[in-house]
Amino acid sequence: MSHEAGKAPSPYRFSGIDLVLLLLGMAGVFAYALLLPTQHPDSASEYELTEAEAITRSSAFLASQGFSIDGLDSSARMKRRPELLVDLQRTLGRSTAVDFLDTDNRNQISVYFWEVNYVPTADDVERGILSESDPIFTLELAQDGKVLALENRTSSFGALSQRFGSAFDRINRAALSSVIRADTATNAEARTAIQAISDSLLGQGLSFDLSSRDSVSGELLLNTLIDNQPITLDSAKVAGLLSYHLAQTAFADVDWAIDSMYVSSANRNEAARVTLRSDPPIAGQHFILDASIPTSGTLSQFSVDYNPDRAGDSAVSNTLEIIKIGLLALLSFTFIVVFFRRMFARLLDIKSALLDAMILGLLAGFYFATSSSDVAATANAAPLWGNILIRLLAFSIIAGAVSIFTFMVAGVTDSVVRESYEGKLGTLILLRHGDFQNRPMGASMVRGLAIGGILLGVSVIALWQLPTLNLSLSDTLVIDTSFRPVVTRAFASFETSYFFSLLWIVGVGTVAYRISSHPVLSIILLTVTGAFLKIGPIPFEAGYVALGVSAVTALILALAFIRFDIVTVIVAFFSASLLFDLSEGFLVTGTATWIDLLLGSLFLGSLLILGFTGVASKRTGQQVNTYVPEYVTEMAGQERVKRELEIAQQVQSFFLPRTMPDIPGLDIAGMCLSANEVGGDYYDFIPLDNDRLAFVLGDVSGKGIQAAFFMTLVKGIVQTLSRQGLRPAEIMKKLNHLFCQNAPAGTFISVVYGEIDPRNRTFTFSRAGHNPVIHYSSSSHSADSLQPRGMAIGFSDGPKFDDNIEEMTIEVGNGDALVFYTDGFSEAMNRARELYGDDRLVVKVGQIGGRTSSAILRMMTEDVHHFIEGMGRADDMTMAVIKLS
Repeated sequence: MSHEAGKAPSPYRFSGIDLVLLLLGMAGVFAYALLLPTQHPDSASEYELTEAEAITRSSAFLASQGFSIDGLDSSARMKRRPELLVDLQRTLGRSTAVDFLDTDNRNQISVYFWEVNYVPTADDVERGILSESDPIFTLELAQDGKVLALENRTSSFGALSQRFGSAFDRINRAALSSVIRADTATNAEARTAIQAISDSLLGQGLSFDLSSRDSVSGELLLNTLIDNQPITLDSAKVAGLLSYHLAQTAFADVDWAIDSMYVSSANRNEAARVTLRSDPPIAGQHFILDASIPTSGTLSQFSVDYNPDRAGDSAVSNTLEIIKIGLLALLSFTFIVVFFRRMFARLLDIKSALLDAMILGLLAGFYFATSSSDVAATANAAPLWGNILIRLLAFSIIAGAVSIFTFMVAGVTDSVVRESYEGKLGTLILLRHGDFQNRPMGASMVRGLAIGGILLGVSVIALWQLPTLNLSLSDTLVIDTSFRPVVTRAFASFETSYFFSLLWIVGVGTVAYRISSHPVLSIILLTVTGAFLKIGPIPFEAGYVALGVSAVTALILALAFIRFDIVTVIVAFFSASLLFDLSEGFLVTGTATWIDLLLGSLFLGSLLILGFTGVASKRTGQQVNTYVPEYVTEMAGQERVKRELEIAQQVQSFFLPRTMPDIPGLDIAGMCLSANEVGGDYYDFIPLDNDRLAFVLGDVSGKGIQAAFFMTLVKGIVQTLSRQGLRPAEIMKKLNHLFCQNAPAGTFISVVYGEIDPRNRTFTFSRAGHNPVIHYSSSSHSADSLQPRGMAIGFSDGPKFDDNIEEMTIEVGNGDALVFYTDGFSEAMNRARELYGDDRLVVKVGQIGGRTSSAILRMMTEDVHHFIEGMGRADDMTMAVIKLS
């Protein structure tokens, strides 16, 4: 792509497939808006009450039972019962369940209900008057405001419970009068008669006797009370009291059968505990109602369990959930392992990963601190400073954890995609740089939004056509998750789409691509794994049908990735999830979420407009071409250096003897082992006239390419000088002078140069600061070192060098050997940091000097490697052996 806009055809120009995607996307959104209300249970829910009205009705019910809520803070919110909702869908079928929940019976089968809590004020908690943060009273109301349940925790506050009223002390005369009255009297008359009796006398005179078989008449009980005589209430009277109370609840019209009834006593207080079962069941649901009624006649507490004998999740659902968790764990673990491997190999784009980590961490921290019900409950029970501190702590913990994981995922994603699918990374780079007004980003946003609409349409049509496809919803409605749900749901949707896209697409797609470069395998694996991961914008209950729908959704996203890029997948997943999360705005009657749905739709609409303006622009996203991560540049440099080293190694090996010279009377062997790819050691054999042989061995200071360069320089000089008929000492002097002229100060080389004459059996040589020459004498079967004076080449030029160079001539006989080596042998170090040393070399040559030159070379090398115990070569190791035969 050209860096200048308009100079080359853009690959992001819209084509026929983009028009098809847009039409399908619009059709999908239309299907979503038209069909979802007929298939979603939320469409049967309604805010018949406001929050204030729910609290008012709850407070009135508590007051009717003799409880006081003075000094308590109250709150109310609409909730779901997820398990009951699943039961109804399984029992009736989803469509029938939705129709049923739109009837009057929905107030008994309370999938949607108001939860009203009464908690101590922050001031009471701070002053230590009340230390509990749990609600003191919790009531559940049906959508029409009738009571569904009452939980009373006053007994856990000891003496403080009197402040809120005790069910054992507050006499409910209205309830008692319904069962204790003359047969001809009305409730009002009975209540008047009972009203004349003090609470203390009533409390002392009432007790339970459920074992009595013969029920005492109400008139007799009333007369007994009037005579200030104690009375007992039998099971029939308890059942009458419970019927009186239930008539004021949502269960007034339910037919009940008594399952059990017994009396419990605590601190001399008696309460009748009654368990009722609905008979017959309603909508396939058996109700089990548990109630507690003290002798005071007050309804202390009661609760309802719907279908308590319900079967748990099927084996299929459990298996699919286990597979999903296992896949996510495997993908996460794989990313962590790959992250550390690539981090150690320095193959990560740190800047991009840090940017993603910062953004996602902040979003996650904000979402959790403002939307988590647990955080909210803990924070709201604390004073203002404690509320702020708790939310900041929650923000820090979640933001830190998400940032760390995002850093790993983003770093691995960038590295892996760059290797396998580099073309898919361009728009992600632009997104990180905030560059939206260009063709690549515009196309990705438009295509992503279109595919998001397709995902919604496919999911809703699947709900419409598959009655056994059930929804799995949470217990909290979106309106109650935060002050402005559109913000938090946008954050949550983006995080979910980001992690699923990167973990799933990159984790599975790139592995498949590496196995087979053809995209078919990637599509197949992404479809299969996406099905088990339940990929999709709508949460379905796990099952075979849901597995198939998720597979279709995964296939669409896999094709989008293969055909387009990662950002297209992220935008598609994000837009579809956000719209579904805010669907309460047009499903639930009376909810304020319609504002959030409108804002969310406007936001997605602005993205669509932004996308079209980007496509229409002439900018082609120059940063896609110009941005190169540091590690890629570093890798390119490393590859360049590696290639240069390979070339230098080839050159060096070319300058070293590839075969040993064939001279009568001489057995020759030599080898050079570099510590790095390229070394500074060298040796050479130069044939002279009259079967004489010149030999040179040198060691340039340092290692690597620089040392190899100077080795090549020395080799050329020696090759030239050796053929001029000069003596070894003269050659050393001229070599030193020329080297000093061409090499920088501080560079030097140790050299040994000599000439061997097989006919005259002499060896003449000079040594310039090099290791001694070892001479093995076959006559004495011993070895000694020869060390004439001489300083290193390049150390000093002029008389100081010339006056110190010494030439030595020795006689050699049949079987004698000359061993030349560099300090890589003598200074080899073992784990105890001991040097092999020149003396050890001399001793070893004395032991094996009678063998052939190649055997001497091999045995010397093996002995040194055995000595260093696998420590490795710290320096170049070069050795040559000349043996007279």
